Amino acid sequence: TQRIEREEATFRLQVDATHLDVWPAASSSAELAVTNIGEETQLYNVDVQGLPRGWARINRPRLEVAPNETAYVLINIKPPRRPDNAPATYPTQINVYGDDHPEIILTAPLDVRIRGFSGFGIALARPFVENRESIRIFLHNQGSATLDIRLRGTSPDNTLTLRLPDGVLRLAPGQRMLVTGEATPRQRVLLGQPSTH
Repeated sequence: TQRIEREEATFRLQVDATHLDVWPAASSSAELAVTNIGEETQLYNVDVQGLPRGWARINRPRLEVAPNETAYVLINIKPPRRPDNAPATYPTQINVYGDDHPEIILTAPLDVRIRGFSGFGIALARPFVENRESIRIFLHNQGSATLDIRLRGTSPDNTLTLRLPDGVLRLAPGQRMLVTGEATPRQRVLLGQPSTH
């Protein structure tokens, strides 16, 4: 908990957090307490700076507080789940000022750490390929952090050899990639009907 006050201000703040950990599409909240230590009822304004637009929601951006009373404001942080929302820490400020003296602003610092999330998609260009035709595989990193993957293919009846790219494939957040491979029979049949594997 942090307490913010200034000698010339007729109000003080208290915030129940100094930092928040937030996962995209989820939310975290901080509670702000505004106490009127003056002798008259005052109107106060609350805003949040340092976050992209739409991430912070304030349930009472404007509130009236009687003398020697405390009013509470809930600040909810909810970033969207998008690959371009990379894991990072946002130095954020909660600002409060009264209508009577808007030049006197009390600011509570709040570090908002956006966590990474993962997501992965894979699809075949075609579910059926002819002999000597390339297998085309589409990869998609649906997360917000770099993703390292390896590909391996197997033939359940052990009649095919699958050749796919060796090593680690690195996909940036949101990146799509096309890779190719091939499948060849372990034993070539010179005569007879085509077989399906």
